Amino acid sequence: MGKGITLTVGLDLGDRKSQYCVLDHVTGEVMDEGKVAMVRPKMEEFLRTLGRSRLVLEAGTQSAWVTHLAEEVGHEVLVAQPSKFRAIAASNRKSDKVDARTLAMVGRVDPRLVFPVKHRGPQTQLDRATLRSRDALVRARTLLVNHCRSTSKLFGERAGSCSTSAFPKKFRDTMTAELRKLLEP
Repeated sequence: MGKGITLTVGLDLGDRKSQYCVLDHVTGEVMDEGKVAMVRPKMEEFLRTLGRSRLVLEAGTQSAWVTHLAEEVGHEVLVAQPSKFRAIAASNRKSDKVDARTLAMVGRVDPRLVFPVKHRGPQTQLDRATLRSRDALVRARTLLVNHCRSTSKLFGERAGSCSTSAFPKKFRDTMTAELRKLLEP
């Protein structure tokens, strides 16, 4: 860890743009600061402009794809565990610029201080996202079926029992014109 590293880069990930702070790995001198767009082509372009570097960022929604991209490009990546890395969370000087600088400084001095975590691999993340998407769709379908059933009761009607897959046709065939106006898209 750390062999051939010339720069330490703190990257405070944002929704649309991320603040970065580039330090000379040996002297700790600030070499560059700025922002980069949080889209893959711009992030890749930014990462490729750096020599082999140590990239330090906090774990979050977008940290996995940035981590995988940075590792593909050849950087060493430290993902700080926010719940244990209090230097940012407990700071009274909150700003993206300060956070990026803090990540870089701490990651340069002693990587253990960020309590680094390892992201799951891209395939595992894809599999988990697929499962979460399916779960969200099933919950949404259940919510909609329950809504249709309870709304029909408001008008003295009752949707007959059936499987969830058969529900749309069966309910559509039995609902009144008044319910149709309320419930159809």
